[in-house]
Amino acid sequence: MEGLRRDDPDRIGGYVLLGRLGEGGMGVVYLGRSAGGRTVAVKVIRERFAADPRYRARFRREASAAAQLTSTVTAPVLDADPDAAAPWLVTAYLVGVTVHEAVGVHGPLPPGAARVVAAGLGEALVEIHSIGMAHRDVKPGNVMLTADGPRLIDFGIARPFDATAITVVGTTVGTPGYMAPEQAQGEPASPASDVFSAGAVLAYAATGRAPFGTGDTAMILARADRVQADLAGIADRHLLDVITACLARDPAARPSAGTLAHLAAPGGPDWLPAAVREEIDRRATTDPAALPAPLPTPGMADVTVDPVVTRPAQPRRRTLLVAGGATAAAAVVAAGLTLFRDRDEPTAAPPKKTTTEPTTTTSTPPPIAVPLWSTKVSDYYPDVFTVGGVVVAISQEDRVHAIDPATGKVLWTTPSTLLGEVAGGHVYAAENTNPVLRAFDPRTGAIRWSYTPPFREVIVRLTETGSVASFGWESLRARAATNGAGLWTAAVDAQNGLAAGGELIVAASGTALTGLAAASGQTRWTYPVDEPFYLAVGERAVYATDRNGVLHAIAAAGGTALWRVPSMMPASAPVPVGDVLYLGGGRGEVIALAAATGTRTWAREYGADCVVGHVDGVLQVSTGSEVHVLDAADGTTRWTYESDVNPKTPPCAVGGVVYVGTREGAVVALAPPGGARAGS
Repeated sequence: MEGLRRDDPDRIGGYVLLGRLGEGGMGVVYLGRSAGGRTVAVKVIRERFAADPRYRARFRREASAAAQLTSTVTAPVLDADPDAAAPWLVTAYLVGVTVHEAVGVHGPLPPGAARVVAAGLGEALVEIHSIGMAHRDVKPGNVMLTADGPRLIDFGIARPFDATAITVVGTTVGTPGYMAPEQAQGEPASPASDVFSAGAVLAYAATGRAPFGTGDTAMILARADRVQADLAGIADRHLLDVITACLARDPAARPSAGTLAHLAAPGGPDWLPAAVREEIDRRATTDPAALPAPLPTPGMADVTVDPVVTRPAQPRRRTLLVAGGATAAAAVVAAGLTLFRDRDEPTAAPPKKTTTEPTTTTSTPPPIAVPLWSTKVSDYYPDVFTVGGVVVAISQEDRVHAIDPATGKVLWTTPSTLLGEVAGGHVYAAENTNPVLRAFDPRTGAIRWSYTPPFREVIVRLTETGSVASFGWESLRARAATNGAGLWTAAVDAQNGLAAGGELIVAASGTALTGLAAASGQTRWTYPVDEPFYLAVGERAVYATDRNGVLHAIAAAGGTALWRVPSMMPASAPVPVGDVLYLGGGRGEVIALAAATGTRTWAREYGADCVVGHVDGVLQVSTGSEVHVLDAADGTTRWTYESDVNPKTPPCAVGGVVYVGTREGAVVALAPPGGARAGS
């Protein structure tokens, strides 16, 4: 648990606040105590949402509906004030661990325990559905294992079956990899949607793996739409049959929540694994205010999903432009932020270290950076890039902000509700009220060219190399980057990724990489790979990671395999620079590989997921809680800075100054002590 910050209130209603349990784009969850000494969880909505009558109505509905739930399989609502300046809701504080925590730390649940979880989910959903509600976000982080059995928590997004106009029109809330296909496509949530999500949770509990894989948001949702669930290793045939039935593509073919509850065999008093039971007992005898933060496992954040908007998770913020409505994007959805940012996707066990691994060390603490300025552009982590000597921030509220790197002054801004991207020498944006793709001059905001997509054309991937801008999803289109003149179209699938460099454009489908000539769009080569993601194009090679975490290097000229390195599990796209390839690893490392052979030249450990950028021989690294600037030659730390910074988008630099997006929604400029050069 995190302590209260300076700007946090000491009290909400009659509840004293003790610390922060979680935070997201929509609000903050605090640990509190009532006047009678009862420990509670207090959810407070952000002021900007409270000012919107639609969100206030949603919060009022949540409080009213959740108060009707009285069973022992949910978290009871104790108090609420939907009409407060910042609406708040109080629920019981449950002592236990989430399925996400239990599996992430102790491994898959045994079949008996998984069946008990299935029965508990079924019972909880029966009660929720009986009052005309759908939960809409059943996931491992919302299923609590307690001494009294499983509990389904977090009704922050529950809504009636027939509600259509209270949340933003056309949006769906849920978590990729756990939401039902029809829910992801924007259809109303239903009891069947919750049952699908329950099946996905049970698959995770039984295997220890996210059922539809990891990586790019759009990839995960495409697998879920095709119901390509990873159920390998579930030896209990009855449990496998239950999960398979819940994950049926057709909602009508799924069992009801009541049937799910009855399908699971009852569990005995020792249904939980011993290690999980001991952790619950430990928490039960510990003052909640003294408990640490939830056990971390990197993965997918909660999201708000729009059936015609996509924000893939890698490596930067990307959205989808569709002409003609939701039917053109059956499996394409967006990623934003809801009330919580639980991390719900597990990663595989880390690779074993070898004694020959070249890991750099330092004997004295590195210098601390000096903040030059801070400009608030969002309520939560903005994505920050540099282009044309300008800092560009894309906010969680879907606006592009161009910022003067010297002063922090906002030069211009534009909506980006359908598309926000920085590529090559341009800023690209489009808004949902006028679905036209526009290329902006980074410094002035002048529109250099625009493109109106034909009916139902989908744009989610966009890249630029030289004088060619290419974009698309199920097929590709290229236009001149300077004036938008049409160049070519290609029937090439880019749903898993799109990258470019030099005279090559590389598109990734679910089964292969395709290399195309940037000038003509002609296919140069194809390279088979299972669910590639995190693409990068270097001078002589193309790099991609497959679904098993194997890093592939492919010859840019002919598409032949150069080398493969297993168990890399990068946290962002690799950064090729000359003869070296830099990786921010999901194992908590920054790694330098020889581009020709894939052998390590050096590595630095941070113990947290790392995303990496590179400018002029200097690496900019974010671990989510720290910024590190390293010498690219040997990994030596030049300086560091401690702050809650964007864990998904690498820091960037202009003129040696490093720019990051913070949890408070600001863009911060950082320079090393004694100078304004990041590499000095």
